[in-house]
Formats: sequence, C-alpha cells, structure tokens
Amino acid sequence: MPRGAAKRPRLKRADREASLIAAASKIVAERGVEALTMEGLAAEAGINKALPYRFFANRDAVLLALWDHETAAFDARVEQELVGKESLEAKLHAILGVWLDRVDEGGGILGRLEAPGVGPPELERRRRERTAGILEYFAGLFREEYRITRQEAVTAAAVLGSGAPGLAALRAHTGWPRKRLANTFIRLCVGALDEIGR
Repeated sequence: MPRGAAKRPRLKRADREASLIAAASKIVAERGVEALTMEGLAAEAGINKALPYRFFANRDAVLLALWDHETAAFDARVEQELVGKESLEAKLHAILGVWLDRVDEGGGILGRLEAPGVGPPELERRRRERTAGILEYFAGLFREEYRITRQEAVTAAAVLGSGAPGLAALRAHTGWPRKRLANTFIRLCVGALDEIGR
C-alpha cells in the first residue's frame, strides 16, 4: 500500500451483511428481481466479486435474506401504526394505510418479491406461510370483536385480503381520493362482519 494511503476499515460481519442486503435492495428496486446476480451484487456494493459468497451461498440465499428483511420492515411499520388503535375499524385503517403506502410506492421491493414464480421454491413456501399467517391474524382480530366461528373469520379475512388489490386497482384507474375509497372499503368490511356476527 502506498505511503499515506488510507486503509479502508473492515466492516463487522453484521454490517457487511446489512450493506449487501442494501445493495440487493437497490438492484431489485431499480432493475427488478431478474437483475440480481452475485457479481452484480458485488459491483453494487463496491467489493470484490468473491466476497458476497462469504455471506450468501448463492442468489437464492440473497433473495431469501431480502424477503426476511423486507417483511420485517413492513411488519414493524404496521406495528408502529397500530400503537394506540383500539377499535377494529381503527386497526383496519392503520393496516390498510401502510399497505396503500406500499402500493403508492410502486409495490416496493416486497411487492416485487411477492410476484408469483419469483425466486426459489423456499421463497414460494415463505410467501404461502406469510399469507396464511396474515389470514390468521385478521381472523383473530375479527373473532376478538365478534362472536363468529373460525371458519367465518378466516373467510372474511380472505375476502378482505382479496378485495384490497381491487381497491388499489380502482384507485389507479379512476384517481378517486384514497381516503374516501379506504373509508368505503373499511365500512363494507365492518358492515359485513356486523351482519355475520348477528
């Protein structure tokens, strides 16, 4: 090393892994999942092309780590928005708001990773597991509020889950105000649950 040249400090393992996940996020956000390669990851992170292999066995492992990072960030955002929300309606507004924020951001990285056929079979398994967990979460909320069966609650959760993309598509097509559409959607959900709970 030439005299006077500053040696770059070595990152701790956790910091290096976080920087690789950040680089992967940038690639997926800007160019799509298909653009992510181990060599491209190294280039984006500004490191030797062999270094990513010390942290991830292959591209699939990077995608799985990225999925875990993005779902954790999304869930943390939902939890933050749920603070102080007591009623079912307030909770639904908070969760729908976070989801619509992601839609407004173009789906974000998580939206790209949720697309069918993207990534390895393990990622598909995690997507299915997460979907099942989300249905159970909403079913639990509904059963806390109403005296309904688990089957009714899971069915209502599935209808809510499938209706949200339709809401986003309607907004994109019409340009109608987000708040008004969200209010109508939540009122429909709560009204239907009221009816089932009778």
